[in-house]
Amino acid sequence: MLVVDDAPSVAVSTAEILVGAGLDVAVASTVEQAARVMVDRGTRCVILDGSIVDGNEGYVSDQCWGHPAVILMSGLGFHELEAQRRTYGDQIYAYLAKPVAPRKLIEVVEAALAQLHRVT
Repeated sequence: MLVVDDAPSVAVSTAEILVGAGLDVAVASTVEQAARVMVDRGTRCVILDGSIVDGNEGYVSDQCWGHPAVILMSGLGFHELEAQRRTYGDQIYAYLAKPVAPRKLIEVVEAALAQLHRVT
């Protein structure tokens, strides 16, 4: 699992929630770092910050959309989240508005991983 957020404190706190749920989590703050981690670790689930997606659509899509589970978290507000939903559709496993309750985050990630397990 990989958490990509350009705000290091958000990335780390998100990762800590997931580690507390027993998951193995890496953190990246740029798409370049994320690409290296995905190759090095064989990442199967990626949580992306919405602002990173907005600024790097082509690069992020090349690196992440091939992964079975991409979860987009955005603090940009409802309208921006809906715009991203219209743009990316079912390429994204789930769309979550920040702040995300820890229990909700864990539920969505566990569901994504369970779906991956059923597919593979």
